[in-house]
Amino acid sequence: MNPSFFEKLDRSTAHRQSRDDLKELVLQNPDLFEELLQLALKTSYKNHFKACWVLELVVEVNVTFMKDYQDLFCENLQNFTNESALRSVAKIGRFMVENSKTILLSIPNEQKLIDACFDWLISDKKVATKAYAMQTLGILSKKQPWIIEVLKPIIEKDYATKSPAFRACARMILKEIQKK
Repeated sequence: MNPSFFEKLDRSTAHRQSRDDLKELVLQNPDLFEELLQLALKTSYKNHFKACWVLELVVEVNVTFMKDYQDLFCENLQNFTNESALRSVAKIGRFMVENSKTILLSIPNEQKLIDACFDWLISDKKVATKAYAMQTLGILSKKQPWIIEVLKPIIEKDYATKSPAFRACARMILKEIQKK
């Protein structure tokens, strides 16, 4: 473990500049990526959510970092409970399926991501996590049409009782899946 990196992560804040500084550090030192991922996945680590924030930013810039770690990432999806970490993890999942030419998820990993997204969608999670889960499932439904049959009733059931942000995302996803 790189003690300097660990200390910087521990001292980081939610401010965008703080997260961007760590993102740049990892992008300039790719050998730190695995350590960042391990810290993000270690849900017993009190600041794992901070590692998730930075991981999200790194993967947004360069999704290929996840190529060799998709098994590890997908195996740990069900371990996340911290809402702040979940939002980032859900977004990373979306990045991975959006870039299917770069990250070709194995069938078992794709299934783990689908299961996690449906779990997040039907459980009491914040809107951002649900929105990224819906988006990920929408993308995956192009490859696995059965997803629409399960996703559509969930969205429709929750539509009337959820926030305007949820409804906006739901409308977008419903419009997209109606085309199929």
